[in-house]
Amino acid sequence: MKYILKLIRFIVSLFMQNKPVIKLRLARLSNPALISLTDTLITNMTANAFYVTPNPPLATIQTDLTTFTDKVTAWGSVGNRGSHQTHVELLAARAVLENDLTALANYCETTTPYNESAFVSAGWEIKNAKTLIGPLPPVQNLRQFLSRTVSYGQVKLRWKRPLNTPFGVVNAYNVYRNTTSNFSTASLVATVTKTEIIESGLTLTTYYYWVVPIGAAGAGVVSDVCMASVAILP
Repeated sequence: MKYILKLIRFIVSLFMQNKPVIKLRLARLSNPALISLTDTLITNMTANAFYVTPNPPLATIQTDLTTFTDKVTAWGSVGNRGSHQTHVELLAARAVLENDLTALANYCETTTPYNESAFVSAGWEIKNAKTLIGPLPPVQNLRQFLSRTVSYGQVKLRWKRPLNTPFGVVNAYNVYRNTTSNFSTASLVATVTKTEIIESGLTLTTYYYWVVPIGAAGAGVVSDVCMASVAILP
C-alpha cells in the first residue's frame, strides 16, 4: 500500500508539472526591475477582461509603487547613499510592495487557474509554462464509435489528442458538423473537454464532423473529416 501511495504522488507531481503558474521571484529583483515589473502589471491589468476586480486594487499597487520609487530616489545611487533611516524606510516600502504583489498574484491564480494566456496578458512571468507554442496540431483518429448505448438519432464520436501533445496542453475541443463534407460552411455544435461526444436530436442519416483542439494560442488545426451514419426511428 505504501508503494502505491508513492506511485500516486509521483503521477500527480508529473501531472502538475504541465500546469503553468505565476513565477514570483520578487526578492531577487533589483529595485529598478521591481519598479519596472510593477509598472507593467498596472498597465496590463487596467481594463483587463480576465481580471475585472483586482485584489488588492490597482490604485493600492500604484500607491505602493509611488512610495517605493520615492524611497529609492531618496536612498540615492552608489557612492551617494542617503542615511541609515532612509535605507530602513526603503526596505519597509519594498516589503509593502512585495506583499501586495504577492496578494495580486494569488488573486490572478485564483481567478484564472493555470490559464497561461491570462497570466501573460497581465504581465506576469510564468513558471512551468507549456512547451508547445503556436496552434495545436490536429486531433488523431477522429471516428464514429458504435455502441449499444447509442440510440436513434444519436452519433457518438471519439478521437485522440494531437500527436506529441503533453497532457494538459489542450484546453478544450470544438466540434463542428455539416450535412456536406465542406468545413467552411460547418456549424459549431459543441465545445467539450473530453475526447468524445454524443450528439442527439439528429434527423438525417448522414452527417460530417470535424474537431478543432483549443490551446493557449487559440484554435488549432482542423481535423480530417469524419462521416457518421445515424439510425433514424422507422
